Amino acid sequence: CCYNMFVNESWLAMFAAPFTGWLLAANYWHDALHFALSTRWYVNQFSPYLFPFFMSPFMWLHQHTIGHHVHTNDPLRDPDVNAAPQFIRLSAFQKMYPVHKMQKNRAWTVFLWSIATSTLKPLLRDHISRAEGWYGSCVPLVFSSPLRKTIHIMGRFTVLCLMSVWPYFKIADWTLYGVFKAHCFAWIPAMMFSVLFVGNAQINHLNEANEHESSESNDFFIHQAQTSSSYATESYLAFVLSGGLNLQIEHHLLPGINHYHLYWMSPKIRQVCEKHNVVYTK
Repeated sequence: CCYNMFVNESWLAMFAAPFTGWLLAANYWHDALHFALSTRWYVNQFSPYLFPFFMSPFMWLHQHTIGHHVHTNDPLRDPDVNAAPQFIRLSAFQKMYPVHKMQKNRAWTVFLWSIATSTLKPLLRDHISRAEGWYGSCVPLVFSSPLRKTIHIMGRFTVLCLMSVWPYFKIADWTLYGVFKAHCFAWIPAMMFSVLFVGNAQINHLNEANEHESSESNDFFIHQAQTSSSYATESYLAFVLSGGLNLQIEHHLLPGINHYHLYWMSPKIRQVCEKHNVVYTK
């Protein structure tokens, strides 16, 4: 319904699209790419391509499922934490650039959030990673064949056309209002979605432990608990709206389990942390 309204140029749908998109990405797309949406491999393999607008499922498997969950929140190795070090500095271990001085300006930070997945990632970082053959200098980017790589590139080009080019042909009638509306439909939903995604990721991934602890410096499970943050752990509403990512410690401990189960497992995990004197940050 929302999609039908969107393609029919509804302003309401334009603002609703990023929220419905986020709920889809958080509650099904993320699980599928952790092989946890279904017990049937082909459902996990192919269903993410029904929602390709956030980023390439193939690239996400390399950056997030492999890179992030092996080097979780490691300031030097995690491709998620090192997503755009030339623009935003998330750790004292990262090189300092003059632009980082602007991070104290909240408007600048929110602007970076808005272009993270709408512009920087699809138009810059993914292409650099593909050219270098590495994600974050720690995960080799492997295509099974030249044909698979060609399909990937053509697929991303198609998504770019659907997201950012289509509105100018469908909406813009080359009046001032038409061009303005086309600009809005091409960029505002993607930028709003980007803020929702990055905002959620910042809350539950970054804390003081990330500043000094390498992913190789501790027991794997202790590292997962100490370098993540869970929030609103008792709130089922927060659980649904975040796709279970408010229970980030639980997800990092058990990344291959469907997020639905984490809500019921969370109290037991907190008890285990308390028993073994492991800090559970929330």
